[in-house]
Amino acid sequence: MTRTARTGALAAGALALALALSGCLGATPTPTPDAAPATTAIEATPTAEPVDPLTTVTAAVARPEALELVDGSGAVVMSLDYLGDGDDAVATLSVVLGGAPIDEPYDSGNHHPSGVRHTWDDAIEIDERFYPEERRAGLASELSWPRFAVTFLAPTVRGVDLTTATDVHVGDSLAALGEQIDPELWTCTGWALEHVEVPRTDFPPLKIGVGVSEWAYDAAGHWSQTVDRVVTVSAPVTVADGCA
Repeated sequence: MTRTARTGALAAGALALALALSGCLGATPTPTPDAAPATTAIEATPTAEPVDPLTTVTAAVARPEALELVDGSGAVVMSLDYLGDGDDAVATLSVVLGGAPIDEPYDSGNHHPSGVRHTWDDAIEIDERFYPEERRAGLASELSWPRFAVTFLAPTVRGVDLTTATDVHVGDSLAALGEQIDPELWTCTGWALEHVEVPRTDFPPLKIGVGVSEWAYDAAGHWSQTVDRVVTVSAPVTVADGCA
């Protein structure tokens, strides 16, 4: 065998051996990617709906200058100034009491302007009064001509306590009020409890208070008197020197 032939035979043998080994070992496996780690779903925490503070009101407190809306902890949620907008006061109380009032417009008379009485369940009334604004501006105290006033006709309404700063309610005995009633602080329909004094230049201070009365209208629309019982609580009320 020539040198060239022997070289070719060796090469062929090596090739055959390589092929044989590859057949035994099999093809090199293709690496597979690691499986992705399992993910844990995170549930979103539901967002709590905001609570309207007005829905937490548990008491309406008549004060000389404003109607205070108070929650169960005794905190004032909102104060409705009697010199503020009457429509806003009605809208606010509609939220507190869960519904709109019955509205009763009335005409002006010799001693009062025209207005609208907004009443919830014959228990609380917002009396919106339409005094001429140009005349109100010249008053020593605009509280004597408020844009609205409040009257309690019952001790509670729809779960809301109707009271005063000294815890007086409709239905309470007048005799039991004792020193809360100052006989010198009388109004045209009763007596004043808590009051404020408004300075005036040419006259003594004007007293504005929270009034309690044992007088009410009867079925015929006339004033009738009940004995020793608070029939209404009203504010703001002018402490009177005389009544026409």
